[in-house]
Amino acid sequence: KPLITYDMTDNGPRGWWNDIDPTVMFDTDGTPWLCWGNGTCFLARLKKNLTELDGDIRVLALDNYVEGPWLYERGGKYYLVYASMGSGWMETISYAMAESVQGPWKSMGELCSSAKDSFTIHPGVVDYEGHTYFFYHNGTLSIDGYGPATGRRSVCMEEMFYNEDGTIRHIELHQGGTDDVPGAFPAETNVPAGAYPMVDAQHRAFFRISAPQAHTVDVDICGTKYPMERDSSGVWSVTVPSLVVGPHYYALDIDEVRVNDPASMAVFGCGYYSSIIEIPEGDEGDYYRFNKDIPHGQVRECRYWSSVEGRVRRCYVYTPAGYEKGKGRYPVLYLQHGMAENETGWHVQGRMADIMDNAIAAGQARPMIVVMDNGNCDYGFGAKKGESIEEFGASFAEVLLKDIIPWTQATFRTRTDAASRAMAGLSWGGKETFDITLAHTDMFSYIGAFSGAIFLKPDTDIRSLYGGVFADADKFNGTVKLLFISMGTEENFGLDALAGKLKEAGIRCTYYSSPGTHHEWLTWRRSLNEFIKLIF
Repeated sequence: KPLITYDMTDNGPRGWWNDIDPTVMFDTDGTPWLCWGNGTCFLARLKKNLTELDGDIRVLALDNYVEGPWLYERGGKYYLVYASMGSGWMETISYAMAESVQGPWKSMGELCSSAKDSFTIHPGVVDYEGHTYFFYHNGTLSIDGYGPATGRRSVCMEEMFYNEDGTIRHIELHQGGTDDVPGAFPAETNVPAGAYPMVDAQHRAFFRISAPQAHTVDVDICGTKYPMERDSSGVWSVTVPSLVVGPHYYALDIDEVRVNDPASMAVFGCGYYSSIIEIPEGDEGDYYRFNKDIPHGQVRECRYWSSVEGRVRRCYVYTPAGYEKGKGRYPVLYLQHGMAENETGWHVQGRMADIMDNAIAAGQARPMIVVMDNGNCDYGFGAKKGESIEEFGASFAEVLLKDIIPWTQATFRTRTDAASRAMAGLSWGGKETFDITLAHTDMFSYIGAFSGAIFLKPDTDIRSLYGGVFADADKFNGTVKLLFISMGTEENFGLDALAGKLKEAGIRCTYYSSPGTHHEWLTWRRSLNEFIKLIF
């Protein structure tokens, strides 16, 4: 027999049309709830047999509610996703949140826009293998020769993403039909609500740009160009074969003019601001992802006056969780970027803060302060006429020793002994690290070079380098607590040979090899993650 009849909901404005679109949810304690309604959203508890009501029918006050409710619980928060009234008769999807299924419910606004070729759009939300998927319908498909129409509904799916506070990110509908990319989802490096670029499980990347007046458009990913094809409306697109996981710098060449993709983040790399796309790694990349369940440190942008250069400089400083509320002092890691990058690199591309937070929370690393400054090598070598390779970035040493370290110690609660000071860098920053620390082993106890630009001739006598610091192995090993060298297995920087020579000379050296990676940020994220576990 009917569970709900229209005489039970005569407080709704639609009469017999009130009682459509039911959804059932089992609460965390096993209690079943029924939600339904057109024009009015009704809620009632069910008995365990699911065929009888267990209490009164309630009315939920939701902004712009129309029909099609979908009720669920996730992470202790309750969600009600529903069809809402957009412009004209075109439905949109909105949602509400609550701390209990019984409310009070807070309307959170529009979740997605109207569906193409369909004035109705009803939601469904499913968690599957660590991802959340949003189902809906539109009317874009042609069936048996009949074109798109509102009466021919087509099931569609988008991946749905939550913010740290549990709210849901706005969903950009791909609308299905010829515009759909099955199995693909917006890259995490897109601008807010940006649908493209997209990536899929095969690590392919999908790019689109509207340039109706252009004659040629290419995507340039780290020097490899992929020609794009134009459709009749002037939209250019291309599917790029599988890319390795991690971040990739790229740009668009529009009629041979290099521009950034307006739909993607821009970061500083390769000597200029460039678009970036991140190909997601699997669970093995969790060490550099934000974990909502652990305490988090802070990264602040700082400016200070350089007495060496007579100008204002900028750096980024990480302080671990609890720094602001405590009084203790912390060891310091001075962490450097590479050639043609700047002080933002480790913070943005390197995911330094998440790496630090995760390792500290897991008890794998000591809480520490991390200072990321500009190594005076934020352009490609050769950009300054007459500058020799020996001069490139060499001025940073004096800035670090006379400005940065004193400023850091005066500004933050740091320990000031050599045993509480480390320095590491990637690529050219690794070279700077060796040049500075090996000349001042009385100041630095922990030294790291990630893919360091340290090129030696095969017949080099290791004992003669850096003023003979390696000549007395016992003295060196008694002074420097860690000499760390790393490289990706796909690189050809010869750092494995350097580590071998050091060990032959009796120098205590830790070598780390990043499997399957080249001269890239994934190598350096992994290297940092290994390095911080060994210092202080």
